[in-house]
Amino acid sequence: MAILKIARMGHPVLLRRAEDVADVTAPDIASLIQDMMETLKDAGGVGLAAPQVHVSKRVFLYFVPESRSEGEDDPPCDVQVLINPVLEPVGEEQVPRLEGCLSIPGLRGEVPRYRRVRYAGYDQKGNPVQGVAQASEQMSCSMKWIIWTGFFIPCEWMILESSDLMPR
Repeated sequence: MAILKIARMGHPVLLRRAEDVADVTAPDIASLIQDMMETLKDAGGVGLAAPQVHVSKRVFLYFVPESRSEGEDDPPCDVQVLINPVLEPVGEEQVPRLEGCLSIPGLRGEVPRYRRVRYAGYDQKGNPVQGVAQASEQMSCSMKWIIWTGFFIPCEWMILESSDLMPR
């Protein structure tokens, strides 16, 4: 396993739609998933898409830690893998969510998201998976790579997490 380099905002891999995975059980996909798990843990994130580690494939990992769980409708869970995910909103209701992105370190902002999304895809063993979850930046953007900065509510809702990012 290896910790992979995270692509930063503006990198071409983040600006195009990721490619479908032809064989979800291929050894190179299994290796990618293991490396992404290690990278996600090292980076301290809650979601990671393959384009964020310079691989233009529709592979997405996420987990819900206890501290971010919002009750019965959003229970904590260990790392989940979605390959070739399909997402669709459940209803029209959108809510602002304070979010960040590993590809834009140190910056968070409120982003309008559908309250719930229905998802379907495959796990790393090739089994179909489906369910309903709270929408997140990663789930909504990662496979299309519409970087969330394009969805900010007014700039006054952005939070700079480190003074190291301020111009000098």
